Formats: sequence, C-alpha cells, structure tokens
Amino acid sequence: MLPDEALQKLQDSEFLKKILKKLSTHHKIILLLHYQEDMTFEEISKILNKPLNTVKSQHHRAIIELRKLLNNIQK
Repeated sequence: MLPDEALQKLQDSEFLKKILKKLSTHHKIILLLHYQEDMTFEEISKILNKPLNTVKSQHHRAIIELRKLLNNIQK
C-alpha cells in the first residue's frame, strides 16, 4: 500500500467514525452488525430479539439517515 493510499484510508476511517457518532444508537448498531460484522438480518434479529421485518425496516431507515448526514456535509 502506498503512503497516499494509507493516509486516505485513515482519513476515511476517521470520517466514518464522525458520521456514525451522529446516527441514532439503534441505527448504528444495525449498520455495524450488518456491514462490519457481516451478519445477516436474521442473525441481527435474533441478537436484538426483534422481528426480522423490524430489523429490515430499521436498516432501511438507518441508510436514509446516513444519506441525509452525508448530504448535509457535502453542502
């Protein structure tokens, strides 16, 4: 990995941490479990003791919230 690539990854990581801090807790948990831990929605629903469709809905809302935060930063 080139130094420029390493620096960009570090900056991206810090940026992502800042954005995730702004998300609501339950949205952050679902996104982290799904994307960072590679868990399925079924696995997440069992862990959180929530119906599968609730987890899917919360995931969808989390993505919408994340997009809004990203759009606000770009403006």
